[in-house]
Amino acid sequence: MTLTKAAGIGALSGMRSVSTLAILSDQMARRSKRKTSLKKALNAKNISLDLLKLPQTAQVLKMMAAGEALADKMPMMPARTSPLPLAGRALIGALAGASMDSEDRLRGGGVGALSAVISAHLAYRIRKMLRERFSIPDPLLGAIEDAAVLAAAQALAKSHKR
Repeated sequence: MTLTKAAGIGALSGMRSVSTLAILSDQMARRSKRKTSLKKALNAKNISLDLLKLPQTAQVLKMMAAGEALADKMPMMPARTSPLPLAGRALIGALAGASMDSEDRLRGGGVGALSAVISAHLAYRIRKMLRERFSIPDPLLGAIEDAAVLAAAQALAKSHKR
């Protein structure tokens, strides 16, 4: 089940990378039994996962997610499948996937990264096809994608027991 969740959260990261990470961070911060300080997080064995548990990280990621949602609707943004955005999505997918697989972080990270790359390509092609075939405005498609990713990421993050 953890691999399925790692694949799911990775796939969502391929569509909306920062939004997915913001939701995960928010859930992790809310569930953290011990209050993690920035100093402790920086010295932790799993530094990136401990940093995600900080409420401050969740707040920063939420602001970045709002920017991501706006930027996605801009025509001058590069395609999510171009090398740099795709690498970022893979990296965030790896981090998100690792957070979902507490048994084997490396395995979860690999599954998350691969799922992010695949979903970035699929979502890009589906969105392009819908825009061309049905003349749906791209900002509307982006808003629909935002809503779908947010709902799915919330459900995955809430269902995962750390």
